[in-house]
Amino acid sequence: MDESVSDSVRRSVRERLDALRAEDALVDLFGREPSMSGVMRLAADSEYATRMTFLQWTYSESDGDARQEFALAADETQKHYELIAGQLPAGFEASDDSPLHERLREQEETVVRVASGLVGRHLAAVQLHRRIATFFRERDVPDVAEKLEEIAEEERARVRRADDLLADLCETEDDRATAIEAAERTIREATQGLHGE
Repeated sequence: MDESVSDSVRRSVRERLDALRAEDALVDLFGREPSMSGVMRLAADSEYATRMTFLQWTYSESDGDARQEFALAADETQKHYELIAGQLPAGFEASDDSPLHERLREQEETVVRVASGLVGRHLAAVQLHRRIATFFRERDVPDVAEKLEEIAEEERARVRRADDLLADLCETEDDRATAIEAAERTIREATQGLHGE
């Protein structure tokens, strides 16, 4: 059986994905030792921006199967956002200021959307959410850590579904190469600033 797109991507950008799990990943992202509220705001903003991307694709995507996956992903990220934002003070307003998502929303090709949004973004998010879960366990906040671990597991399942969809969408080797490059680019952008990147 051919290697899945996500497996190919994991293999080629393993160091970047590992950087998101590194002990100093959050320090690199914040430029200093982060506070618990700062980490939660980072996670909430990420889920909010991701949901907005999936919503836009839901309304503009021509492929029915991809459109359905984007709609399901939008619902899932909304649930994730609510879980995270529920840990923040009342009145918190998420930011949609994300250069990564601005670029993703400009993409029109179905294969690129699925690979970048459902594979690349989610592979990076799994690692980051697992790192954040560790951050809260180290500070003796296990209930928050468990929520982040649950989110990471759901994102891993979303990647597997995206692999199945890409297996149908990629009719040629060029299509597959396009998917892999799109996912890799998303991960490269998501990991900018880590370890001197």
